[in-house]
Amino acid sequence: MVWAPLSKVPQIGRMPIYILTLAVFVVLQVPTALATNYGMLMAFRFLTRFFGSPILATGGTIVAEIVVNLIWELMWLSSATLVLLFFFYPETSASNILYRRARRLRKATGNFSIMSASEIGLATMSVRDLVLDILMRPFTLNFQELIVFALNVYIGLIYALL
Repeated sequence: MVWAPLSKVPQIGRMPIYILTLAVFVVLQVPTALATNYGMLMAFRFLTRFFGSPILATGGTIVAEIVVNLIWELMWLSSATLVLLFFFYPETSASNILYRRARRLRKATGNFSIMSASEIGLATMSVRDLVLDILMRPFTLNFQELIVFALNVYIGLIYALL
């Protein structure tokens, strides 16, 4: 509800979100594995889920909840994923690719009137409008579309049962 919408912003793209949240996810595995009581474990599990959600890392954390000793293996697997993602996974957001291309063209030609379509659209928006659009759209969609709400409740129930 927070990270995925941010990846839609052309100036951010998907890769920075994935790299940042996966790096935090990897680091949070250490205090999770070293948790000394159930409360600490649940608090760190919440944080790892929050930061691991953009790349669907929650599938591995569900398994780790069933058998706590899997947390170290999860840290190593997610670390390897982070390295592979950082070095080999390309940016896939079309608006971010076009934004970077326009930025390179501006720098190469000195023509500062070259802009991508997303930059033109964002130029008319205030920061407040942008934040509201990015963060409120998922909540609006969730509560205005019955099928989206039903699927979210269903998936939440399945995760809770697992």
